[in-house]
Amino acid sequence: FIEFCQAVVDEWSGKLRTVEAVLSVWQKVQRNWCRLEPIFMLSDDIRSQLPEDSKRFEALDAQWKELMLEAAQSDLAVDICCAEGREDTLQSLNQSIETCEKSLNDYL
Repeated sequence: FIEFCQAVVDEWSGKLRTVEAVLSVWQKVQRNWCRLEPIFMLSDDIRSQLPEDSKRFEALDAQWKELMLEAAQSDLAVDICCAEGREDTLQSLNQSIETCEKSLNDYL
């Protein structure tokens, strides 16, 4: 039944799987960034007690904001999510956030 458009169906199936995977990580990063940003960026106590993690968070904060600005340039969710390296970037941000969070929990 769909043999005549199988290639298009397969292409969109792959794109939609990518969108689902990217949005899952994206939500996790955003949720954790929103929670940790005031702690690592505004708390002098945390910044002095966890200087390496504060620097790590500053770097990921800049990368996160850059990613969000880039994403805001398009109205097409599929294009945003399927951009080359997008999932890898988000996975890297997530790992950095988890490292910062673990250090914060150990400190507290």
